[in-house]
Amino acid sequence: MKNHLIPRCYDSHVHWLETGRISDWLNLKNLQSVEEVFSLKTSLPEGHWVLGFGWDQNQWASQKWPHRSDLDRAFPHHPVVFFRADGHALWANTQALIQAGLPTDASLFSLTPEGGEILRDEAGGIQGVFIDRAMDLITPHLPQLQETQIQHFLIKAMRVFHQRGFTHIRDMSCSSEQWNEVVHLDESGLLLLAVEQWFDAEDPKDYKKALDLAIRARQQKGLLNVRPCGLKVFFDGALGSEGAFLSQPYKNSKDHRGICLMSNDFLQDILVTAWEQQVPVAVHCIGDEAVHQVALTALKVQEERQLKGTLHLEHVEMVRSETVPLLKRLSVSCYLQPCHWLTDKAFLEPKLGELKKWTFPWRLLQEHQVPFYFGSDSPIEEPSLKWTKKALEESAQNGWPPLMGDPFSFHSHPDESWASNSFTEIDENENVCRVVFRGQTLN
Repeated sequence: MKNHLIPRCYDSHVHWLETGRISDWLNLKNLQSVEEVFSLKTSLPEGHWVLGFGWDQNQWASQKWPHRSDLDRAFPHHPVVFFRADGHALWANTQALIQAGLPTDASLFSLTPEGGEILRDEAGGIQGVFIDRAMDLITPHLPQLQETQIQHFLIKAMRVFHQRGFTHIRDMSCSSEQWNEVVHLDESGLLLLAVEQWFDAEDPKDYKKALDLAIRARQQKGLLNVRPCGLKVFFDGALGSEGAFLSQPYKNSKDHRGICLMSNDFLQDILVTAWEQQVPVAVHCIGDEAVHQVALTALKVQEERQLKGTLHLEHVEMVRSETVPLLKRLSVSCYLQPCHWLTDKAFLEPKLGELKKWTFPWRLLQEHQVPFYFGSDSPIEEPSLKWTKKALEESAQNGWPPLMGDPFSFHSHPDESWASNSFTEIDENENVCRVVFRGQTLN
């Protein structure tokens, strides 16, 4: 069988800086139980933060949320924060709460921000798990990266994307500090990757700051391999941490439908403010009701305000059939990660019940000609053409409507003129054989 060429090989949803940064953290993706944290080691001096990424309680036999007391015993002399595999929850020990200036008694629950949740243990105490916006109580107190570290991790991640075959990425997280380093890389000729750069407001209330940064970046001249794009905001959480906003309660709950991070009116204000300045908006929406409400709100802006802008929907892991006609009336593109099927398949039925039929809707979108592209959500999942193919094949074998046509066409950047003469050669097993960027073969 001949090798396959993918022009402008594109990962349409990544977190560039974090892809490089987590290589310095403890890797928790293979953690099979809470007890295994006692085998983790750190060489950091006492009092230094210990960070990790990748645990998933859905993969454990108990499937129970972990408790801070386990981290207290495993790391008695360090503040510890371990991020869940979806990035939408963290597990902290008592030392971390103290370092963040937080109370360690029940008064902590009064600080729970809108759009977040602090889990209680069976006795009503602090479990140590913070979900979505509740993470904001701790993350600002983590060690901040210096300029040289940001550049180092961006270059490190660039090499990861090259190794996995990607010449084009769409980066969904960027601060002003990161943007400065991205520009330096581009101007110095060190950036050998075509990057669409989005500017995120993890807290919706901060959207104007991120929007202002996007506007300033879009005005910058002379950029070659980076394109400043628009504003990204979050409407709901993730399925694995039960923060994705559903039309029905999660199967294991009487009334919990997930977390809605903003009201429809607030999203409307964001869309109006951005679209009046011709800035595209990307909205993180995973649950079926989140996607539906975002579409309804965008249509309201379009029809009542006579204001039509570019809308990108991130993840779109669940779409009901009645939502599709709404999407058809918008200037919308969807960005899906088939690899999430491999991670999520085990809990879709237990968590979603009959809503499972609306998950991973690439065939539904394809049949109705709603444009979409594939990505990885790196570092949440590995950037991998192989995993995309595997997810599509196995999901079809398990009853999901199969994608039609060449799956790698959804991994090809649509602009043929940007970084032309860039392509990736893969063999019949999706192994990367050669990566060419602007005519230059990359090692």
